[in-house]
Amino acid sequence: MRKVISILLVLTVICGTLVFATVSANAENSADSIVAIAEGELGNTNYRKYSSYANAWCADFVSWCARQAGVNSIPSTASCYSMYNGMIANGCQEVSSPQRGDIVFFFCNSCSGTANIWCHVGIMVNSSTSIDGNYSGKVSYDNSYSHYGSLGYKHSSGIRKIYVRPNYDNTSNPVNIGDSFYAFIINTKMWKHLTVEQNNNVDIRGEKSNYCADQIWKFERQNDNSYKIISTANGECLDVHNASNENGTNVKTCNDNGSDAQRWFIFPNNNSFYLKAKCTNCVMDITGGYSDDGTNVQMYAKNDTYSQAFSIYQINSRSFAAKLGTNFTAPILNLKAWITIENGDDGNISLQKETGRSNQLWRFVRQIDGSYKIYSCYDGKCVDLDMASFENGTNIKTCDSNDNDAQRWYLYEFNGGYAIQSKKSGKFIDSTGGRLSAGTNLQAWEWNGSDAQVFAIYRGEECKLSAVILSVIPKKGCAMFNWSKTYGETDFSLKIWKNKALEGEPYIIKTGIPARTNNVQIELPVGKYEGYIISKNAFEAYTSNTVSFSIVEPPTYLGDADGNGKVSITDATIIQRYLTGLSVSYPKETLMNADVNGDGVLTIIDATLIQRHVTMIDTPYPIGEPKT
Repeated sequence: MRKVISILLVLTVICGTLVFATVSANAENSADSIVAIAEGELGNTNYRKYSSYANAWCADFVSWCARQAGVNSIPSTASCYSMYNGMIANGCQEVSSPQRGDIVFFFCNSCSGTANIWCHVGIMVNSSTSIDGNYSGKVSYDNSYSHYGSLGYKHSSGIRKIYVRPNYDNTSNPVNIGDSFYAFIINTKMWKHLTVEQNNNVDIRGEKSNYCADQIWKFERQNDNSYKIISTANGECLDVHNASNENGTNVKTCNDNGSDAQRWFIFPNNNSFYLKAKCTNCVMDITGGYSDDGTNVQMYAKNDTYSQAFSIYQINSRSFAAKLGTNFTAPILNLKAWITIENGDDGNISLQKETGRSNQLWRFVRQIDGSYKIYSCYDGKCVDLDMASFENGTNIKTCDSNDNDAQRWYLYEFNGGYAIQSKKSGKFIDSTGGRLSAGTNLQAWEWNGSDAQVFAIYRGEECKLSAVILSVIPKKGCAMFNWSKTYGETDFSLKIWKNKALEGEPYIIKTGIPARTNNVQIELPVGKYEGYIISKNAFEAYTSNTVSFSIVEPPTYLGDADGNGKVSITDATIIQRYLTGLSVSYPKETLMNADVNGDGVLTIIDATLIQRHVTMIDTPYPIGEPKT
């Protein structure tokens, strides 16, 4: 029997355990039949005929009578509580006025423990009397409804009776199992779940942890008693391909189109159900009766084999996987600590303080199965469940993109953030040990609703790559480029053209300017230029404004022997060294700036005139002014 797991955030669910009966082929399936069989057992004290439990066999007695009568809608179980849940799941209805053939459950409000609360069950003979197994140790009529003392229970506040009417309809009529609910659809024999795949195809797979969205279906009852069955993964309807009536027609999911290919009737099928689409005479079928994960679901003529028998395992509440968009970028931050998920140089993923670099920015691409592939904007690799493992503690890393479900992730809203669930395993992205500090590794773990599993997917404009604003400062022989900041860049590229941008090949291309840098100096000869800078990461590139500028020959100044743009005592000293034959490190054309009197040669007179200018003694020459 299926293990019942209570979980999930928005996914928090409570499941009822369904155990379906095996029925007689010649059964009459009627209220009179089950009552007649029960009356035939009056006075019987041989509990072993119905059960191996000497002290609690009332539910087993009702189950035995149902099997003999062929009443499919009453589950075979030793638990009153499970019998009630199973009947409701099978389309049986609670009623306020009992009649012959109804099942009466004895319910104690003041007791503790399921067996004491749901303490007894019987079969109604008429509106006031039931036949109960294990009533004072035998099969007896019961019209007292007190149940005091017969099994040693002490019900201080008395007993409340709950009446449930079995579904005695002919099995050719579809059943009503509720108006709107969430459920698994499970092949009863193989106990494999209907699962939505990446291409919207439907197949069977073993149960994943934490109730993964691709295995959960919402049932919505229609006016014609059929059901629209919607995948909580992609919001699409269970659909018969091309509304075909042919054997082997594929079953998939498709956008709701209101057609008969998306309307399903549910019929009792011995101890389970079979599902028939309105558009066809065929019923849902597991191809070849195979039980392997990935075996396709198809339509086929009804043949009463186990490949057509399904349990509809209801869940009290469920949310659809979130759809945030089809293609967008955003950082992922732990909601509590507000630190980011970072793609490390080695491909490992961890929590780190926010830097705004591209290794902390992620591109979300929605798949047709409702999951997301999450790519790093740094290197284009995908968030990946290491080795596609189902184990708690499995490492989360990045890997080259592939088609495996280990790179598909469902998003669920929870407590103002999102939980991120692996389509492969059903486990959630989680910070190791629940730590929320920089450097903490990320892993996959079963749902626990802790702060370690809740993230913000922040889509603000300030956390997106953008075009920067570029400016330039021309200098002697170079230009200093400065630009505004952006977010999520891997690096920058600068392109410079002579004269006009985009005319011919760039004169200079400088690539790999590091992220978080916002200036660079480029050496350039005299001339006119235009250029721009590109901010980029693995998925996006944005071009800045174009700047125009010129590099010009700097002016020379009379008396400036060293060419530094000003006249000082140093220039006089340089001329004196030159005239005495000592070495100087300046070219002759630069030294000739010190030819103050303009006679074409450097002499001690020029040095003296420079000294006079420095000491602020007037000279007849424009020392320190630009040469014409």
